Amino acid sequence: MLKLNLEYLLKLKCRDDGRTFLVNNKEMSYGKARKLTNGTSKEIAYLTIEDLCDGLDCGIADLFEYIPDKGRLIKGLVPLIRDPNMRSIAERLQDKSPEEIEWFMARFDDLEEEYKRKKEEEQRKREGGEGAGG
Repeated sequence: MLKLNLEYLLKLKCRDDGRTFLVNNKEMSYGKARKLTNGTSKEIAYLTIEDLCDGLDCGIADLFEYIPDKGRLIKGLVPLIRDPNMRSIAERLQDKSPEEIEWFMARFDDLEEEYKRKKEEEQRKREGGEGAGG
């Protein structure tokens, strides 16, 4: 997901209201300026990006922030997963929010550590039992 950091940049660069700056200096309608600053705009033209970079004396990397959408990534991977168990896990995660996925991953890490501890404990018991019987 791309996030437009326009409102933040306008606060840094403009003394007056950022929307007013866009309307007065970039010949933009107030409605378009409002959508761009509050993040409800679904698309943005190249010329608008160029105007914003020009007017705010910034680069594209200043305007946009890339935020990976883990749920979307998982949806793309599900058809490629052949192992039925892994596919089942991916299918369960594909509709979760990034926060939910992070939560599940933390629980998975905890379970993985517990599993390793139990396996090591079983191994030590087997090694201890073999040594005592010989």
